[in-house]
Amino acid sequence: MEREQVIVDGFIQLFRGRGDAYGSWDGGCIREELTRETFYHHLTEGPYIGVYPLVPFQKEWGCVWGCTDIDVDDLDAARNLQMAFSVKNIVAWIEKTRKGYHVWVFTDNLVPAATMRRAFLAAHQAINYPAKEVNPKQESAGSGLGNYVRLPYYGGLIAMPENRFIINESNKPIPLETFIELATHTMATREQLDSIASLWKPPEIKPFMNGIEVPISVQHILSRLQSLPYVIWRDGPFDGQDRSTALFRLSHILRETGIEPNEAFAVLKSADERWGKFHLRHDGDKELIKIVERTYSIAFVEQND
Repeated sequence: MEREQVIVDGFIQLFRGRGDAYGSWDGGCIREELTRETFYHHLTEGPYIGVYPLVPFQKEWGCVWGCTDIDVDDLDAARNLQMAFSVKNIVAWIEKTRKGYHVWVFTDNLVPAATMRRAFLAAHQAINYPAKEVNPKQESAGSGLGNYVRLPYYGGLIAMPENRFIINESNKPIPLETFIELATHTMATREQLDSIASLWKPPEIKPFMNGIEVPISVQHILSRLQSLPYVIWRDGPFDGQDRSTALFRLSHILRETGIEPNEAFAVLKSADERWGKFHLRHDGDKELIKIVERTYSIAFVEQND
């Protein structure tokens, strides 16, 4: 029993996050306290959970872990990210997921969410690999919760799971107890994370060109969205809201969700065809492009003042 307590406590030290809610394994938010018992159930018979990383920190938002999701079977990319962190003496851990890999970094104390996120973005830039799913996905949760990440080692106190375990240099599963012992003794400091985060260069937001090509399946983008932007796309403006305002709001939410500008344009164009604002005008695409440019340009200034 004492051994179990040590394992659970170590797991909590690594993966703790927001305390008043957690994510369900099937998707969706559970508005209940995240307790030691919740973590224990994840490591035994379930229910299995995800954790929201963002917590209040020095009048901003902070976290103790970051994670990037490589949702395809590209182990080389995961290893390259791990190496990019190691250049700054940061230990990163690779988790085998159902479809691909997660790369995790843990800290010894809370750090600003912006520091953690930009450290991952810098690592992605260093290896020239798209940063599609970097968590935390936001530098601020605002009035919401942000996004959660499903935790590894579900049922790990009972048996090694079929996936969602950390792998070693030989790509073999690391036992839960061994991983916790290693990870809790090799956590990154804020100074180390600052050193790599400072290397991140915000991508230049280039103006869209008229007649932009959008070789993206809107349905694929929609499948990645949370419920609110999907509902806006599906149902259109709320009562009393005009269509232009709704398009601006949708664009803003897409940016907050981590959707790229060209993807946002594709979603707005599809929404506009459903609601009927600009799509019959000869300058319809130009108007949608202006919305995306304005939304993403404002976001860029806000994040880098």
